[in-house]
Amino acid sequence: MTGEPGFGRVRGALSGNDRPLDAEELLDVLWLAARLPPAAATALARAADLAEPSATAPARTDADDPAPAAPPRPGPHAGDATVADTGPDPGPRPAKETGLHASPAAQPPARSDRAAMAVRAPGIKALGSAELRLGRALRPLKHMRPDFLRTELDIDATVTSMAETGLPDAVLRPATTRWLDLAVLVDDGVSMLLWQGLAGELRGLLQRCGAFRHVRVHGLDTRGAAGPRLRSRPYGAAAATLPMSTVLDPAGNTLLLVVSDGVGGAWRDGSMHEALLRAASAGPTAVVHALPRRLWAGTGIDARSWRVTARRRGAANRTWHIEDPLLPPELAPFDGVPVPVLATDGDAVGAWAQLIGSPGDTTVLPLLTPPSPPATAPVPSPAAPPGHAVGAEEAVMRFRDSASTDAYRLAAHLASVAPLPVPVMRLVQHAVTPAVDTSHLAEVFLGGLMRGTDGTDRPPHQRTFDFAEETRRILLGTVPPAELVRTTRAVTAQLSELRGSPADFPAWLPHPDGVDRVASGSGRPFGWVDETLMRRLGVSPPDVSGRETPPPPSHEELRPLPPGPALALDTTNWRRLAVSDQRFEGRWALPYEVFAEYNPVANGGVFLAHDGEGRLLVIRRLDGELDPHHLVATEVLALQRMGGSCAPQLMAWETDHERPWYAVLCSLDEPAEPAPNLRDFTQQHGLLHHAGLLTVARQLARGLARAHRLGLVHGSLTSGRVLIAGRDAQITGWMTASVDGVVSRHWSIHRQHPRFRAPELNDGSQAPTREADIYALGCVLVEAAVGQNHAGRLADALESAEGQLTPAFIGILRACLRTDPDLRPSAHVLRQALDTLGTGRPPRSPSPSAWTPG
Repeated sequence: MTGEPGFGRVRGALSGNDRPLDAEELLDVLWLAARLPPAAATALARAADLAEPSATAPARTDADDPAPAAPPRPGPHAGDATVADTGPDPGPRPAKETGLHASPAAQPPARSDRAAMAVRAPGIKALGSAELRLGRALRPLKHMRPDFLRTELDIDATVTSMAETGLPDAVLRPATTRWLDLAVLVDDGVSMLLWQGLAGELRGLLQRCGAFRHVRVHGLDTRGAAGPRLRSRPYGAAAATLPMSTVLDPAGNTLLLVVSDGVGGAWRDGSMHEALLRAASAGPTAVVHALPRRLWAGTGIDARSWRVTARRRGAANRTWHIEDPLLPPELAPFDGVPVPVLATDGDAVGAWAQLIGSPGDTTVLPLLTPPSPPATAPVPSPAAPPGHAVGAEEAVMRFRDSASTDAYRLAAHLASVAPLPVPVMRLVQHAVTPAVDTSHLAEVFLGGLMRGTDGTDRPPHQRTFDFAEETRRILLGTVPPAELVRTTRAVTAQLSELRGSPADFPAWLPHPDGVDRVASGSGRPFGWVDETLMRRLGVSPPDVSGRETPPPPSHEELRPLPPGPALALDTTNWRRLAVSDQRFEGRWALPYEVFAEYNPVANGGVFLAHDGEGRLLVIRRLDGELDPHHLVATEVLALQRMGGSCAPQLMAWETDHERPWYAVLCSLDEPAEPAPNLRDFTQQHGLLHHAGLLTVARQLARGLARAHRLGLVHGSLTSGRVLIAGRDAQITGWMTASVDGVVSRHWSIHRQHPRFRAPELNDGSQAPTREADIYALGCVLVEAAVGQNHAGRLADALESAEGQLTPAFIGILRACLRTDPDLRPSAHVLRQALDTLGTGRPPRSPSPSAWTPG
């Protein structure tokens, strides 16, 4: 049976990417298959679909996939290049990905919210690689001692006694037990929510190390005015309050370990130090500082290194002999608290464990320093009276002045996906590049910018934190959007690597069968999961097609417009996107809220979006083009050189993505209408008159002059690549521009329409030149003046405009349209002539004799 080919295919499908299932595992799978609910997208169903396609399925045509053979005509910010080549087959689409959200939608849910299902997402362990080092460092604590309350049979003594006396008498001895009990006090204030995972992992490590007989965990409140208080369990607001003497063992057989970040008031006023002194008189005591060493000075737990000698194993701290590592006791007497302060890196923990577990050992340990005397209260400033509310900008400035540069950068990455719980913060922290560590996360968490969004009734790892909207806006303006996208993708990669991690947390996955809701249009997901990870999370993927969502029907709910003045999109070629449009999820996610597409029937890849900070953006994303990375890289380079002068202002880009894209600031023709291109403008408002045409001509000549001076030749200028934004004109569509004399290898594919092409370029043997740009500019201006419905050459069509344009203007246009490129003016000379015509003042320098209109 097992040798049949069909059985081998079934076994391979059920095994997935892992090793083949053995016989017992295969039987378990078959047993579960009969009891689990059916799912259409199972591994076996997918294997069957791939091996035996349906005989009734229609034949696959080129129309089933996005057509790379004829890339869509670009929109208003890209031009209307004519494509004359076919691109390669894009291949199969990758597995569909779904966004993973850190929190459900607020109540009551909005209409645009999507159904979602709660899952347990894998997280990152707080100890990380230090867990193994800590486990090894604790080995010196593994000792046994006699327990005089219990006895056990001494086999060797019993055998000897029976051999000597001949009597069947059993010899008993005291049973052995582990020599210490352990009491762990977890400081459970709000700031310690960041370290709740650390405390839990540390507790588990101490229980597994085999050194302690009993392990008890209590909560420690260091924020109250009455001093430190114990609770029966940490992070339990309703837990019973206990006296500090509960954890003190007069016999000295209990090790007391306090886990804290030193933020509570009891650490600063000295009351916690007094409690630790009493504990140090009873038995071994230590403090585990949750914060990295470089942040200790800013808390109530600081330490200084001393040489410590213990006279016996497990001795109480007050019996230690303590002296300065370098100076004699007469010059440097010990005046601190004999309680070690340990970091979680394992080095100091190992030295401390060796001291506790060895008689007469000497080592150097950081010991707790006395609290600093309270500072005099500052006199309130007249500009900031008591009760003065600190604004978002002032709060961010304070944080930037006090925090490190990496912490300030991490705050922006956290703000982009907030609200979020602590486990998601750790995922983002590990994904940010250049790398940041836990100390930077602590700076952000304790920096005063984040606030809780829910009550204390939720478990610690589920409590979410967020930034104020104005704070978020300021922070997001400090990091390029492409960097935020790369961080989200890094989180996605981590989720795949952490599958099966015991450190998990609740997250919400959009799913039609879910009972919860997640917000749509606000709050980017912190990561993405594919179908494989979705199944590992216990969710069956919905049965949807892998192809991109088509334009929505008119009755479907549309994505919300950005806040501010309502955009007038109904009278333009822009079309709103549906809430259900999934083209911007998964690996195709963009760092903006996309809500409209330019003419989705005839065009594609040009979208309207906003960044949440009041800026409107136009995004161009290439899909199906031949070598899209090179095209977008050229566009980005050209826009960078233009610097927003007579060209769109470049805002963000990602040229190395699978679908490269760039974003520019959207120019507005009116306060509520995105700027149209010149072709659409003349169709909507009519042909340009003399004054309007001259204004456009002067700005386009200025733009070409700047481009030529910076080593750029556009090469594909048309009326569709000129934007009209009020009285401003901008040149777009630089993807096939020549840069520093290097002609784009895609220029012959994306050649401009013959109506705008210079005569010397018609045979395709010559590369685009600056003179060809001047000819194209002349064609653009003539078409704007006389329209497209003309017969013969454009130069002859100017005769119909003699009543509308001055003879001087017509002469300039005729010069631009000369057949001989050597007789056309340069962009600089053309600009001077148009400025002279517009202002009536002669140019600063005389024009060359070759420039003679007519």
